[in-house]
Amino acid sequence: MATVNNSGLVAHWLMDEIVDGQVADQMGSYPLSVSSGMNQSVSVTDGRFNKAIFIDKADQMIVTLPSMPQWTLIGWARPISFDEYGHLFSVLNNQLKFLIKVGNSSFNGGLLYAYATGEPASVVSGLNLALNVWNHYAITYDGTAIRFYVNTVEGIPAESANFGIPADTYVIGANLVSDVVVEDIQWFHDQRRLYNRALPLTEIIEHYNEESPYYIDGTIREDGLPQPRKVRLYSAESGNLLQEVTADVNGEYAFQLFEDSDKFVMAVPEAGRRPLVHGPVRAKQR
Repeated sequence: MATVNNSGLVAHWLMDEIVDGQVADQMGSYPLSVSSGMNQSVSVTDGRFNKAIFIDKADQMIVTLPSMPQWTLIGWARPISFDEYGHLFSVLNNQLKFLIKVGNSSFNGGLLYAYATGEPASVVSGLNLALNVWNHYAITYDGTAIRFYVNTVEGIPAESANFGIPADTYVIGANLVSDVVVEDIQWFHDQRRLYNRALPLTEIIEHYNEESPYYIDGTIREDGLPQPRKVRLYSAESGNLLQEVTADVNGEYAFQLFEDSDKFVMAVPEAGRRPLVHGPVRAKQR
C-alpha cells in the first residue's frame, strides 16, 4: 500500500464516522464537532474512500486550531449543488478574516478562491470543482504565496503575507455571520488532512495517487473492442454512486477502496445503448 509523507501532519479526518457528535482526528488532537442546523443532516454516507461526511445546507463541522504561518489543506470534496457558496474552511462567524470557498452558480459555479484580511484580500484560483464527482483539492501557503490545486492541476498563485492561519475556530460547510447562516451548499467531504507546512506538488500528487488497501479493476469491451468509457462504482447496499473513472485506451479501469463491501460497476453507455452493469463485485485486497 502506497503511503504519503506525514511530516508536519496536524490533523487527519477520515470522515468515516460521527461518534458522540464528533468526527475523529486520527492524530488525536482536533476532532470536528458536528453542528446540525434546521435540516439535521450532517450524516455518514458512502465516500471516495470507505465512508464520507455529507453536509446539507445549514449544517457544519467546527474545530478550534492554533495559528500556522505555513500550512496545507488537502482532501476530497463532491459538491452536488452550487446554488450558494460553499465553505471548505473559514473562520466561524467572521468570513472576512480567513476563508477558502467555492463560488456559486452566479459566480462561475465551483470556482475555488480564498480571502484574508489585508491586501490582496481576495485571491481567485482559476480552478473549478466539478459537480457530482469527487474532486481532489489542495491549498498551500508557504508564508509568501498561496497556491491552489484541483486534481493536481495548479491554479493561479498569489503573493501575499496575509494567509497564515490565525488561531481561531473554523467551520466546514455553512458559515455563520452574526449567528445567521450564510453561504451553504450540499456536498460530501472525505480524507481531509491539515499540515503545518506547504506541501510541494510532488507530495500533492502522492496524495492524489494514494492507494487504499482494496481495489476493484476490470476491462470494458464491446464487440471484442476496448471501450475507453466512463465507469461508475455504486454501493450494493445503498445504490449510491461512489466513484467515477474513465477507462484507458485499452478499456482498463481501477477503483481504490478502503473497505471490501459489495459494489456494482457500470460502464456509462453511448447514446441509444444499454449500460453495461457488473456485480455485485467484492473488492480485492492488495
